[in-house]
Amino acid sequence: MGLFDRTAKHLAAGPTMLVPADRVDAVTELVHRYDPNVKVKGDGFFFDNGVFLYGPVEAPIPEMVGYYVRPAWLPKKQDRPEYEKLLDGERLLRGLTVRLHGQMQSRQPWADLELAVSVYAERELPVEQVIAVLQPYAGTEDGQRLEAKKYEVEGGYVLLSQEQPVLRALFAPAWVSRLPSFRPSLAVGARWTGDLCRWELGSMSPSATAARAQCWLLASAGLELATAANGAVVDMFGFPIAAPDELLPA
Repeated sequence: MGLFDRTAKHLAAGPTMLVPADRVDAVTELVHRYDPNVKVKGDGFFFDNGVFLYGPVEAPIPEMVGYYVRPAWLPKKQDRPEYEKLLDGERLLRGLTVRLHGQMQSRQPWADLELAVSVYAERELPVEQVIAVLQPYAGTEDGQRLEAKKYEVEGGYVLLSQEQPVLRALFAPAWVSRLPSFRPSLAVGARWTGDLCRWELGSMSPSATAARAQCWLLASAGLELATAANGAVVDMFGFPIAAPDELLPA
C-alpha cells in the first residue's frame, strides 16, 4: 500500500500521462521510435538524455495506467542541468499523449512550445539551395522573400522575410551538436554517430493552438529539405516524422 501511495503521489504531481491499459504495447513501440537505444529497466525506460520514464503503473482510474517522468543520473561528462532533463521529459510525455489520445496532468504549468520541426543531416547545403526549397512554403509575394541573416553562432544563419513570415528557419552547423545542451535528438543519434548540422523550422505559432494546415505546411517543408540533404525530420517533442500528417499540435 505504501508503494502505491508513493506512485499516486508521483502521478498527481506529474508530468503524467494516463492511457488505457490496452495501449501499453503502443507506448513501448513509440518509446523505441523516440530512442532506438532506450534502456528498459524494471520499472520503466531510461534515456541517454537523462530522462527516466516510469510506467506503466497503476492509475486511480479503472482500466487506465499511468506514466510519469523524472530526471535520471548521467555520467559527469554527459550530465545536463535538471531543468533540461525535465523539459525533455515533458516533451516526451506530450508527444506520447497526443499520439495515443491519452490524458495529461501536472501541478506545474506546461512549457510553452512553438510548433517546429528540426532537420538533421551530415552535410550542409548551400544557403541558396535551402532558400529554393523553403521559399514556396514561406510565400511567393515580394515581402515574403527569404533572406539569410547572421546568427549568433559561427557558421549559423537565420532565414527571415520582411513581412511576418509563415515560417522561419534557423541553421546551426555541425560543431554545435557537440555542446551538451544542443545534442541531436535521440531519434537521429542512433542513425548517425558523427556531428550533425541542423535546420530548425518554426511557424512562430504555439504548438497548443496550431491549426492542422500549419502542421501540414511545416512538416512538408521539413521533409522536402530533409530529402535534399539526405537527412531526417524530428518534431518539437523529439519524435521522428516521415509524413506531413505525423506533425501534431499539442
